Amino acid sequence: MPHTYSISESERLVRVVCDGPGDLEEGAGLLARVAEDPCFAEGFGILVDVRTCVATMGSADVHAFIEFLKTIKRLKSSRIAVVTANDLYYAFGRMMNILGGLGGISLRPFRSMSDARVWLGLAQRAAGAQA
Repeated sequence: MPHTYSISESERLVRVVCDGPGDLEEGAGLLARVAEDPCFAEGFGILVDVRTCVATMGSADVHAFIEFLKTIKRLKSSRIAVVTANDLYYAFGRMMNILGGLGGISLRPFRSMSDARVWLGLAQRAAGAQA
């Protein structure tokens, strides 16, 4: 699946887009690259858009994904918001939320981009910048 990311240092935000077919292993690899990127800093929000992703996964894949994320220390101070378009991915996101929380990973699924941005604190930052 084409995974792409961009980092906005001014917003303290990483935008990840996952499009087309793929799997969680590819997603884990991308997040590992993000953590190694010199523009990434601990505490940056990570906004993952999987609304056009077509992935086959099961609970074992979710467990392996979270176990891998727990090894990336630079991600532990970041919030990871995952925007989904269907019930299945949202349910897997909730599973990641619970398993990740037990291991110090703050990952949460969302149905809307605006709700994800609020959780990442982007709405508040934008409002503060306009004041």
